This record gives sequence, C-alpha cells and structure tokens, in this order.
Amino acid sequence: MANSLIIDSSTESSSKPYEQKRFELIEPIVVGVIIAAIFLLRSLSGLMQVGAINDDGVYTVLGKAIANGSGYISLHLANHPVQEKFPPGFPLILAVLWKIAGSVQGVQHLVGLIHPVVIGVTSALLYWIGRTRLGAERSLVWVFVLLPLVFDASIQYYTIPLSEPWLMLAWAVVLAVLERSERTSPTNRVLLVAAAGITASFAVLVRSQGVVLMPAVVVALAGRRFSRWDRGTAVGLMLVPLLIWHFYHSAIVARGPLSQLPDEASYGSWAIGGSGAVKFILASAASNVSTYVRWIGFYLSAISSVGIIAAALLIGGMIIGSFAVLRRQPLIGVSSLGGMLIVILWPYAQDRLLLSVMPFGGLAAALWLTPAIMRSSPRARRALVYGMAIGVALVLMRQADIRDEGLAGLPPSRTRAPFSPTWLLLVNSRFIVTASTMVRTRTHPSDRLMIDNHSGIYLYTGRVTTPVSPAESQIRMSVFAQPGHYLASRILRDSLNYVIVAALTHPSADVPKPGIVRDVELIRNRCPGVLTVPGSDQAVLMVHRDELCLDRMVRD
Repeated sequence: MANSLIIDSSTESSSKPYEQKRFELIEPIVVGVIIAAIFLLRSLSGLMQVGAINDDGVYTVLGKAIANGSGYISLHLANHPVQEKFPPGFPLILAVLWKIAGSVQGVQHLVGLIHPVVIGVTSALLYWIGRTRLGAERSLVWVFVLLPLVFDASIQYYTIPLSEPWLMLAWAVVLAVLERSERTSPTNRVLLVAAAGITASFAVLVRSQGVVLMPAVVVALAGRRFSRWDRGTAVGLMLVPLLIWHFYHSAIVARGPLSQLPDEASYGSWAIGGSGAVKFILASAASNVSTYVRWIGFYLSAISSVGIIAAALLIGGMIIGSFAVLRRQPLIGVSSLGGMLIVILWPYAQDRLLLSVMPFGGLAAALWLTPAIMRSSPRARRALVYGMAIGVALVLMRQADIRDEGLAGLPPSRTRAPFSPTWLLLVNSRFIVTASTMVRTRTHPSDRLMIDNHSGIYLYTGRVTTPVSPAESQIRMSVFAQPGHYLASRILRDSLNYVIVAALTHPSADVPKPGIVRDVELIRNRCPGVLTVPGSDQAVLMVHRDELCLDRMVRD
C-alpha cells in the first residue's frame, strides 16, 4: 500500500501537461539557485586563510605540486614525500585553478565562487529526484534534504578548499542518472549507466568515502530492467579508472620517499588487529554517535536538551528511512546507509563528514515518511507542514546566532559545547596570518619549521613545515605516548631549525599539557641547549642539533 503512494513517473510523465512538466523542471532549478545564493551571501571564506582546517591546505599544496609539474607530492613537508592518503580528484581540480589563478589567494577566491554553484546543482538534483521524480512530500524534502545544507557549518566548510562538495555532486549525479535510466529506451539506458559508472568512479577519486556508491550501483543494476550489458558497462567504467590510479599510485609510493607522520599515512594503516580491535572499534563508534548527536544538536538549538532530542530524531529518521527504502529504492538506501556507517566507524568524529551524508540520508527519510503523510487527514497534514515550517525558521535563526558567535570570537565552554566551525576557522586563520608574518620576517626561506596549521604556513611563506600536533587515529597509539620521542625524531629526520609552539605561551593548571609541550620540557631537561629562545617570544624555539642526545631519546 505504501509503495502505491509514491508517484510512478514512468506511467504519469507522458500524460502530464506541458506546463506541469515545465514547472517540475523549473522548481528544482529555483531551489538550486536559492541554495547557491545562500552560500554566496553567508560564506566567510574571504576571511579565512587556506590551511585553517589543515586538509584544505594539504589539498591546495597537492594542487600546486600537480600544476607546477612536481608530481603527486607534499611540497610542504621535508623531503617532499609522496602523498599516500588523499585521492587525486580534488587536487586535480585545484591544479586547474592554480593554472588559472597562479596564487593561493586566487585559488581560494575561485573555490569560494565555484563551490556554491556545485552545492546549488547538488541541491537541485536532490530536489528533482525526491520531489519531482519520486513524489516525496515537499516539506519533508526541505527539512531532511535541504536544511542540513544551509547549516552555518556546511556553508563555512564547503566554501573553502575541501572535497565534500564534489563528492556530494557526484553522488547526486549518480542517483539522478540511474533514476532516469530506468525510464528510457535501451540505447539511452546504456549511455546513462555508463555515465553513472564513470561518475561513481569520480566520486571515489574525489574522496575515499565515495566507495559506498560502488556496491549501491551494483545493487541498483540488479533489477530486471537492466541487461547484462548495462551492468557490465557500469561496473567496468567504475573499476577501470580506479585500477589505473591504484597501479600508478602504488608505483610512485614504492619509489617514495614516504612521510613518517601519522596523518600522512594511507587510510589502510589506521586499522588495528588483535582480539581487542572489534571491541575498540565498537566503543569508538558509540562515542562517535554521541559526539555527532551533540554536534548536530548544537546546530539545531541553543537549548542543549532540545537540540539533542531534535538531532537524535533527525539522524535516527535518516538511518531508519535508509533501511525502509532499501527494497523500493536500493540505490538511495544502500548508498546512504553505507555513508552513515563509514562516518560512524571513522577513527575520529568530524562534523563535516556527517554533514556531507545527511542530505542523502534525508532523501531516504523523506521517501519513507511521505506515505504516512499522504494517508493523514488534510488538517493533520496542514498542521504538520506548519509545524515543520516553524521548526525550519527556528533552525535558520539558530544558524545566524552561530555565525555571530563565531564572528564575535566566542570560544567553546562547558556551557556552550561543542564549538562553532566559524569560530575555529577564524581563530586558525588569524593564527596563520600572525605566524606567517613572523615567519617571513624572522626566518630564512631555507629554514624548516615545526608549527601549527603547517600546510597553511607553507602556502603563505614557502617554508618547509612539520605539524606540532599531527592528526591521529583514535584507534592507534599516539605519537606522544613515549614522551620526547616525537619531537626528537622530527628534529633529526626533518632537520628542523625552529619549533613554534603557541601552547607554550598559554600555560593553564586546569588543562592537561599537550603532548608537544611535554616533549619540549623533556628535551630541555635531558638535552640542554637544543631548544633555546632567540627573542622575547617564548613560543619560538631555535634548534641547535645535538644528534647524540636526541638519538638516545629516540632509541629509549
């Protein structure tokens, strides 16, 4: 019965009046234009520095290396190691922008203009699929699909050089193309499934998370409407580009050099074995779910309890909806479930990862809930729509508050947790501006530095860098587990001239000391004279190599 309440456009499309068909095409375009305009008007990317979130800096450095012919290497790191972790799709896009703009500021500006368009097209495609093709209730599409896209966090993350907008666009294109292919001639169907295969491959090459599309496409093509030729074409075009990249990348990784930094290693190295692995992963997943509910709750309401309940309902609806539509819409169900699962099992929680999956889980939720709304009385339906409209208005007002808090520089606290991405990005951007000015005036271009936001510092100063505190997997032992080892090994391996640790100038008895601060204190005690303060700034340490002492610390 529920299935019959979803519009079957294969039987109705031919009988629809021309004006109705035109409106159904115009409506998604209008939605896309509105979302793109919101991104352009609300983005603060012009105030950001590339490297404020690190990944954006690494992507941009890779694009620069490709554009200038250096290869697939990390120019910002000592010895210019091969990049093992990030796939090539987004760096190639950035390489084109480097060719056009010629500077990091120019690339940043182009990204700030292009990404709103990418998100706008994604929004239009999702609206077209959900509302026009599959008949989902309009208000549900706005709440579950479009609302997460206009969170302040989404706007600020996806207008800087990050790969999620392109993953989302590729994902939406695959959904739209395969949905259309079920209602066309056999000749056109082959072309459409071929486009879906190539686009799914592009999604994986843009972001590894896109791998969820591969099993989803295979499951979707298992239907009787698709021939063996259709399936073979799609699967072949999915696999060939990935295999070509795999063999090429494996060859350059084998030649090296490779970085020893934990956040530069391939994703495969993050896995752990042993009898405790499953227990640890499940505990990490439970922690991630709790973190994501609190994070999204913070974006939904200033009242913590209200936000957490709303976030649990929103995310829970997406997960349940993905299960509910598996049979009717396997492509949507499998891909959204896979996307949610990867985000939950990821070694550490990042809200931008969940935000990129939510519109697709929201599409599943909208399709799941539409039959229930269709069966309700007109009065109940009207009340529900008005209630959701009020809820959307309150959430949009909350986004304005979050943005204002970030601009005002309000830090996270026990009463305002977690933090606004706007706050974090602006704080890191201010650090990059201040530190880059100091680095350019006080160091030589050949000097090598250990510093926070290291990829951004390289882009604005040209100095080779090493991170003060590398991003680490929660399921692996920390590089700071053995005090002094990380800093001593980096001084020796990277031939560092300066160590710049902002945390040294902000001691607090109430906050545990970062691992790098303990490393600095230990080296000062065990290897006197290795780290000295050349001026009045206690955060800037000059390195005087004592290889025998440092080597003993590394070996201990």
